[in-house]
Amino acid sequence: MIGTALLASARGAGHRHIAADLTRPAATVRRWLRAVRGEHLEWLRVQAVERLARLDRDLISTLAPTGSRLGDALNAVAAAALTQQTRLAPHVLWGARTRAWVADQR
Repeated sequence: MIGTALLASARGAGHRHIAADLTRPAATVRRWLRAVRGEHLEWLRVQAVERLARLDRDLISTLAPTGSRLGDALNAVAAAALTQQTRLAPHVLWGARTRAWVADQR
């Protein structure tokens, strides 16, 4: 829910509009949005870019500017999360297949 609020804010929505859409108090949404400002926002972006660099350094150059610092940070977080998921997916699938095979052997 917080991620949805941050994305809406990056797209230009105000905290009251976001709060109404999410059926949350405006003060709560405003607090979420204020928590991701300044050095916290930069920390989030840096952490995501560093994670992406560990996963696939070439993808960093594909991150297009969004026009806002929040949008850029969320873009980096999404890229890192999707890359991580892609890396884990074969292992998750293999684990599921192994469990099914073991169950069949009983």
